[in-house]
Order: sequence, then C-alpha cells, then structure tokens
Amino acid sequence: MIRRDFLFGLAITGALAAGRRPLGEQTPSNLSLLSKGFAATTLDADSYFEVHGNPKGPAVFLTGPVFSRTLIPANVPLQTKIKEGYIRRLGDRYRLLMADYPHVGSKAKDGTLLTVEDVCKDLLSLADAGGMDRFAAVGYSFGGNAVLQLATRSPRVVALVVGGWPAIDGPYDILFQTTQKLQKESPDRPEIGRFVNYYKSLQNWQERAEVAKLACPKLNYIDTTDGEDTDFIGRFRRNKNALQKLGWDTEEVNSGHGHAGGLMPDVACPVIRAFLDKHFSGDQEVVR
Repeated sequence: MIRRDFLFGLAITGALAAGRRPLGEQTPSNLSLLSKGFAATTLDADSYFEVHGNPKGPAVFLTGPVFSRTLIPANVPLQTKIKEGYIRRLGDRYRLLMADYPHVGSKAKDGTLLTVEDVCKDLLSLADAGGMDRFAAVGYSFGGNAVLQLATRSPRVVALVVGGWPAIDGPYDILFQTTQKLQKESPDRPEIGRFVNYYKSLQNWQERAEVAKLACPKLNYIDTTDGEDTDFIGRFRRNKNALQKLGWDTEEVNSGHGHAGGLMPDVACPVIRAFLDKHFSGDQEVVR
C-alpha cells in the first residue's frame, strides 16, 4: 500500500516519535532567519512562512515537505532536522523560503478543497509574501508535483527542481484512486478530501505537452529505492532519455530508505546544490 505520509506530502509522518519542541525555542535556523509572516491561501486560512539564508542570494522556494515549522507533534525533531539541514547546506549562498503549506492547521475550514490552480495561486501568494518575484522552485513528493505544475503555469519560476516525483509519467490516476480510498477509510480527516480534489483536477492534464514547453533550467531526481506501488524509479528510468532530450538534468540518489530517504538533506541537498550552482551566475541571474 502507498504510504499515507507520501500522499499528504509529508514523507516522514510517524517516522520518529518524540515530544514537541516549543516554537519559540532558539535553534540554528532562528539565527539565519531573515523574515517571517503569514500569507493568505485558498484554504480560508493563512499559511505561516519563513525566509532564511543569504539576504543577497538568489531566491529559492523550498516547498513541502520542507516546512517552516511542523504542525504534527511527533514529527518536530525530524522536521527540525530536515529544515536545519537544508538551511545549512543551501543557505550560505541562497535565500530560502519555506512555509507550512498545504498543512495550514486547524483554522482551515473542513470542506475547503484544493485544485491544482488553487495550489499554484497559493504558492505564488507565499512567494509574494516572502519577497520573491522570480525564484527557483524546489519540491519533493507532493511538493515536487506542485512545483512542476507551477512552472508550467508561471514565468516567475526561473529554475525547477522536481524530486521524488517523475516529471513524465506521473501516477496521477493511482494517487486519485488511492486518496479516494483513504477518504472512505478516514471520514474524520477532512484534509484528505483536499488531496482527492487536487488529483482529480489533474486527471486530464496534458502532461507531455506541458512539460515539453518548459524552457527554464530543470532537474528531476528520484531515489533508486523508491519503488513501492507507484514505481517512481521505474517510471523515471523509462523516461530519462525523453527528459534529457527536453533539456532536463536527471539524477538518481540512493538513500537506502525508499521514498522518504530521498528527502533527507544529506541525500537531496548535494544534488540540488550542484544544480543551482550550475545555473545561477552571480547573485541573481540564471544561466539559460
């Protein structure tokens, strides 16, 4: 069965149980904090965001599951480790935006749904609030699909990193069916309906035609142990040549821990950093 944590873009829910760290407690990321605030979303609730790193560096939007803070108590230590790891490995040169999206907490109305257009609108709202006009968009799992969708819809994405999701032959039908099943199994969790609606809105998306239009620098990477029901590594390998012909950089990482492992900073950041350093020249410009 596909992990529920993957479906909700968390990748690591339940991986480590521990007590909650107070949100006000100082951590290394507090020391790199440039700004913070809230942005309005289509979920009828504002999403918290933070900007970290080099204040003069190129803008990089790290979408979920790299969150600005965690809303799930058992995940605080691991989410903090992930957040700190990305800041430590990328923040010396890059200005990093991260947000609690789409997990905006209990303020979201139970019946609020999400379409792909909603998600893209919300991501741009967060970019605006974080002071980022043009930016590199980086995402993993659900976040990887979300930044792919955003890049096909907005010229503000000047570089694209899709991790933990095959840029061609994405399992949209499988995810739609599986989220529908989970919704029936867990009727008390209204957030599942948002993801049902998200994947429903993508059932007729013209993937190959839209991906072929992308002109910005772009990277697709998958963990070699990321098989499971979605067979991400198989889908990726079958389409690697097609991606490369379309100008994509393609990379395989090997965490040894399946889908969740490909998110970890020590696995993902070297690949992301090499790509960003390759395509960013000076402080702001992207080499095309």
